[in-house]
Amino acid sequence: MPQIPLDCPYCRTKHAAFQGTYPLPFRPGDANRFIVLMQCQVCGNGVVAKFYSRSANNFMEWFQGKTGMAGNANLEETFPKPVAVAAPRHTPENVERFYLQGMDNISRNFDAAGTMFRKSLDAALKHLDPTGKGTLEKRIDNLPTDKDVTPAMKEWAHQIRHLGNDAVHEEDPFTEAEAKSLQAFTELFLTYAFTLPGMLEARKPQAPSSTT
Repeated sequence: MPQIPLDCPYCRTKHAAFQGTYPLPFRPGDANRFIVLMQCQVCGNGVVAKFYSRSANNFMEWFQGKTGMAGNANLEETFPKPVAVAAPRHTPENVERFYLQGMDNISRNFDAAGTMFRKSLDAALKHLDPTGKGTLEKRIDNLPTDKDVTPAMKEWAHQIRHLGNDAVHEEDPFTEAEAKSLQAFTELFLTYAFTLPGMLEARKPQAPSSTT
């Protein structure tokens, strides 16, 4: 069948080329709807696509490349659906931007993902301690106690630093498992550093307005 562009829910490639296998009726005897296993030509993972057509003959003519898609096959939906990624709530804008770049690469470019997660930590530290100086290691160790930074948060930050350094400096390729581990530590750190304080701040009762 001709290739069609879809947003891949696995590698997150926009408009990736998907190639289909032989179609089956959506239900036995259904001559208008078909399901097709579609394979992403970037990462190799598959989705199930449901098509509508005026007739089985119209659909098969398009599927076999004899006619165009218009009027012969209408894509109704795919499974699984792409899921929008988001940074932990209340994360500062620039930290969020680096984190989302890491998420965008986590399933296809592990070295880039590792670099971006490390960069999101670097930016987060600047928000927590704008006057912090020295190496990333020293800045983590010297995070001020008045920011409610716990020993566990510092340990997570060091894990991000270690794994991020591997992604940036090591000659061996960064692995998917390492990228996902780094993402998990980064999400934890950002959640405790920004999401929880932001939620607590939002729950504080507002001061009563003064009256004259």
